[in-house]
Amino acid sequence: MESQIEQKLIEKLVGLKYVYRTDIRDRKTLESNFREKFNLKHYCNLSDSEFDRLLSELVEKDVFKCSKKLREQQLFYRDDGSPIYFNLIDTDNWCKNSFEVVNQLKINTQNSNQRYDVVILINGLPLVQIELKNHGINPRKAMQQIIDYKQDKGNGYLNTLLCFMQLFIVSNEIDTFYFTNNNDEYLQFDAKEQFLPIYRWADTDNQKIVNLDKFADCFLDKYQLGEMLSRYMVLVNTERKVLIMRPYQIYAVKSIINTIESNGGNGYIWHTTGSGKTLTSFKASTLLKNNEDIYKCLFVVDRKDLDRQTRQEFNKFQDGCVEENTNTETLVWRLMSTENSNKVIVTTIQKLYKALTEDKYKDRLEEINDERFVFIFDECHRSQFGENNKVIRRFFPNSQMFGFTGTPIFDDNAVKKQFEGEEGTKLGLTGADDSWLKKHEQDPVRTLYIHDAYLKNDFKLNEKIDFMFKYALNYRTRHTAQRLYANYSASSGIYDDPWFDALPGRSTLEFVNDEGDTLVIDSAHWARYYALADEDFLATQFVEKLMKHTLELGFAFKLPKNVLKAGATLVVFTDMSKFEQNELLSPFDFRNKTYGVLGYYCHGSDDLEQRYPISLTTTTDYLKNTVSVMPRYKIYNRNDMREFEWSLMDNMEVEIVPEFMDLSLSGGLRQNLLSYEIEDEDYDEMELDIDASAKLRIHLSPSLYTDWTVGSIFNYRPDSKADQYKDFYIIAALNYDF
Repeated sequence: MESQIEQKLIEKLVGLKYVYRTDIRDRKTLESNFREKFNLKHYCNLSDSEFDRLLSELVEKDVFKCSKKLREQQLFYRDDGSPIYFNLIDTDNWCKNSFEVVNQLKINTQNSNQRYDVVILINGLPLVQIELKNHGINPRKAMQQIIDYKQDKGNGYLNTLLCFMQLFIVSNEIDTFYFTNNNDEYLQFDAKEQFLPIYRWADTDNQKIVNLDKFADCFLDKYQLGEMLSRYMVLVNTERKVLIMRPYQIYAVKSIINTIESNGGNGYIWHTTGSGKTLTSFKASTLLKNNEDIYKCLFVVDRKDLDRQTRQEFNKFQDGCVEENTNTETLVWRLMSTENSNKVIVTTIQKLYKALTEDKYKDRLEEINDERFVFIFDECHRSQFGENNKVIRRFFPNSQMFGFTGTPIFDDNAVKKQFEGEEGTKLGLTGADDSWLKKHEQDPVRTLYIHDAYLKNDFKLNEKIDFMFKYALNYRTRHTAQRLYANYSASSGIYDDPWFDALPGRSTLEFVNDEGDTLVIDSAHWARYYALADEDFLATQFVEKLMKHTLELGFAFKLPKNVLKAGATLVVFTDMSKFEQNELLSPFDFRNKTYGVLGYYCHGSDDLEQRYPISLTTTTDYLKNTVSVMPRYKIYNRNDMREFEWSLMDNMEVEIVPEFMDLSLSGGLRQNLLSYEIEDEDYDEMELDIDASAKLRIHLSPSLYTDWTVGSIFNYRPDSKADQYKDFYIIAALNYDF
């Protein structure tokens, strides 16, 4: 049973574009593969002595040191003294890394002999270990096994490339957990006791994803796993410990970052005590540090002791990432500073208010008040009302504000209204909360309904010609509770819509957009739209509606010893998804691009596909050969995307010894050409696949036979080297037909 779970997981990873390396089974082949990847990535060819020295410099017993090496640039001197500056993984462009999966890896050391179920290699380094158990066995047994392995004297985690292991995943296929690798003081475990910190993955509605197959789809997707390793793991310097963020923390950070990158307004994070608010805000702040469009990111607290505490917590995660603001003068100096070390600032609301209201500070800061600031407020329900909020918004008109609160203020518990008719975007990053869902009788994710129907007819026109007609319809729907808010910000692009264009003889208003252009818009139309500002939301429910029509025609022409088949297939995919209960916006004739500003689902997933398969099958007394070619053309309703693909296949079956031995020879060639446009830039991508195999079948009885197969595969990816691979395989199988 465990082996079946293992095999299913490997097949899933292969489907996720991992390369399955059956040849990597021990320490020698593991190191040889890393050497090959290192040489290829850094355009070198290390000698045996150089590679041995590289290994000795990289391999560490200290997990924390190895985790830092993994993420920082390293320097290696070759035997001739020439330097190689290298990164073990590319944390910025994950498509440039190679992803491989191995199983039953056996590491022999002087004092240890261990075997690992499934290991994920990135650039040849083992970074994720997956231990599996049968159904009915608690995954905690696998956790205990990992800890026992690590405590085994001379184990591979201490003196081989396994020292770079970052994550452990344990599963019995029904229940799945994950946790980080750490030094022994942080990995004490007793299977009968609670083990912390371990996690279950969850979706954006905090629904746990524990089934291994679904977990792999979400967590082990190459891009997602790359983000987990590079963006959402934190190395705590003061404790020399490796942390990984919880799912809800990751979604909160992503919401903040996405909202800032799209300039989508303001928002709040509703958290509870002990939910890791400081880590969430730290990670959001440090990720913004690399955003060149952001001038400063300020984390604002409302008490001096919290200023010191937060600064210490931030510096615990990363030494010296924020400096102390001993007084308002220091805060003003750091606000004016262009040094990257001053891009993230922790301060109190009192110091910030003083800096923006007292002339001796305010006059100096006016030269930067048009810069783009991001403010993250701690306990925003205490600090973001009244004069404080107005002063900051007036002084920094291009700012975005995000608040953390355990006590959000809604209409039923508000002392005064949060939005007093001011221009701005109302955006809740937490999505639909439980009370709202209950009120509207919605589940976070409604059941997915799938409807299929098809009609197929086969006609025999005469003795030599057959005709086939088939029509299929697939329709799927799903309802999701989701609130949609209006956007009134001039910088969002909402007023670029032609509906707002000034009309002759009518009064107008002027706005300045992101490009600095002055927009002259119709005053009455603006007033009609802005009247929605008092509405709580414009829509309450998203309805996914996807429809696919498939029409297939086929002819078969029977000739002496040959059958020629030709056909045509037309597939029309239509996306009719929309927000319901949006009658508030029905009077506005906006274009799709404008609805996209509001968050509407624009129908960009429609496509039209055409396929024209042709095949010729030739049959003699001892031979059957089928050669086929199929051109395919697909048009997408987005980014001017076009896709053309053609494939050529040939399969020959030869009866060598009647009823005893058969030989099958097959080969294939596929080329895919994709072109699309993004922001007026044209892109072209190409894929080429070549495969060939030979299979010898020996019949031992009418029901028992053996297959012996040898083959090779080459996938050429000039535009995505990480997905390019070649393989040679040999398969032996014993089969019995019941």
